[in-house]
Amino acid sequence: MDMKVIPSKYVEKIKETKAFPGNEHMVLRIGLQGHINLKPNVSYIRPVFDVLGATKMPIWLTELDTKRGLGQVAQLEDVMRAVFSHPAVEGIILWGGWKPTACNERCLNDTNYDDVLPHGCTEMCLMDSNFKNGPLGDIVDKLLKESKTTNVIGNTDEEGIFEQKVFHGEYSLTYSHPLIPRTIERKFSVTNDKGTLHLYVTL
Repeated sequence: MDMKVIPSKYVEKIKETKAFPGNEHMVLRIGLQGHINLKPNVSYIRPVFDVLGATKMPIWLTELDTKRGLGQVAQLEDVMRAVFSHPAVEGIILWGGWKPTACNERCLNDTNYDDVLPHGCTEMCLMDSNFKNGPLGDIVDKLLKESKTTNVIGNTDEEGIFEQKVFHGEYSLTYSHPLIPRTIERKFSVTNDKGTLHLYVTL
């Protein structure tokens, strides 16, 4: 572990920056590069983001990739799930750049994982040279599909209450009652700065 980049050092630097005269109202974000060259310690990720999240600053994990090898797909999924589930995280940027020679058949079939990358190949191929998803691309698409809320249908309880957990985003609500010949439509936004959102609908 590089002791120069432990979470407490980040927090110290943030406090130092904000304490400089004139910086009191500076808007800051935390960006963490995610080049993971060893097997990721997922149990360590959560407390790291807890410490950084205590600063109340949005966190971005950038340049995320995992080391080539038999466990690369599972490791990428584990890291993305751990990071995405943290409330302080605002976004993730993958390091999976594409160019014709970087993810060709020679690159994809190379299994000499302990050696350097073959010339011109990239560490993490989401798709091949024909833009066809590989296993890594499939897992990213799977997580993206899980990370959005669409077409939720439900009924209110005897007190007229319906509860639903959703992801941040823009939503359209349609409410109807079998004994009332009209529907109510509402548009609303779910953001991370509002806490629990309550919508009141009257027919």
